[in-house]
Amino acid sequence: MEDLFYCFENYPTLPPPLFADALNATYKEHFHPHDFRGTNCSFNNSKFIQTLRQNIGEVTALWIKNPPNTLYNWHIDKDIRKCSINFVIKQSDKAMALYRKPMYDVKEVIYYKTQTVKYIIGKPTILNVKKEHCVINPSDEERIILSLCVRESSYEDTLNFMKTLNITEY
Repeated sequence: MEDLFYCFENYPTLPPPLFADALNATYKEHFHPHDFRGTNCSFNNSKFIQTLRQNIGEVTALWIKNPPNTLYNWHIDKDIRKCSINFVIKQSDKAMALYRKPMYDVKEVIYYKTQTVKYIIGKPTILNVKKEHCVINPSDEERIILSLCVRESSYEDTLNFMKTLNITEY
């Protein structure tokens, strides 16, 4: 499902201070109630972000929190993001992000083939946010991610560039 997402298992895990920053960040409602974004993301000053900006254009890092027992409904990102690079900071084993495609070419679709996004705590997964996806958090724990919003480079171009990098630290 490389056209939907790709997990960079070979990249290093985020350093512990970033986990602490995410867990201690102040979260405020963004566009909608229960859409929480963290302020002052220190990752914006990282060497990794600087490398991305120099090669693929504008990239902004932010913390995002999904409250317990919630569904971030099926959607295609309509904002200026071309793709996102997400690092899960905290989530239960029950939480998941999904993509879906209709199983049959019919007028009223009720059956979909789903694909679960592969995440490894603290490692980057690039997402094609121009395809329909959702986040389900059916647990009593909040889910927190570091999300890098890529604004100028397509999913495919960003994926290909990231595959050329030899990242040893952020």
